[in-house]
Amino acid sequence: MWKRANSSPIHKKETNSGFKQLDSTVNQLVHIVHSIYQSHDSYKDVCSVFLDISKAFDRVYHKGLIFKLKQNGISGNLLKLLESYLENRFHRVVINGVSSEWEKIESGLPQGSILGPLLFLIYINDIIDDIVSNIYIFADDTSLMQFINPLNIQGTFDTINSDLQRLHAWSIQWRVDFNALKSS
Repeated sequence: MWKRANSSPIHKKETNSGFKQLDSTVNQLVHIVHSIYQSHDSYKDVCSVFLDISKAFDRVYHKGLIFKLKQNGISGNLLKLLESYLENRFHRVVINGVSSEWEKIESGLPQGSILGPLLFLIYINDIIDDIVSNIYIFADDTSLMQFINPLNIQGTFDTINSDLQRLHAWSIQWRVDFNALKSS
């Protein structure tokens, strides 16, 4: 079924700048560019992959999020409150005054909410598990970076490809899609 979330609160290879006070995409970009320049100063090349999660907030699977909340120690009344916040939501489409039928929503977080970003971070927090490359996250954007070992170039590419396979398996398990058009 689902694997247990990583119990370690700090992952030394990961930098997550999304939805954090006093942090921003600029900090994330400065960190990545600095790492690239450090590599070039050491006469090493860098292999990077940039990924974007499609419709990130819309893809948060409620049952999966509840599972991850429990794995992170959320229980009792707080868990019940969060379950209540997510369940029994419905939506419909209205075009030119014509409405569709109401449909139950089983995934997605309310956009513009205060809880949405926090719940999203909890949902994607375990994306870093088992990743060997340096991984950087900003909201729904994820990047992998490997410094190329000139004595083992193929090993570097094998590591990146293995990490991409792990991310693909994670995305299937948690019903998340990476946007191929925005990934490079």
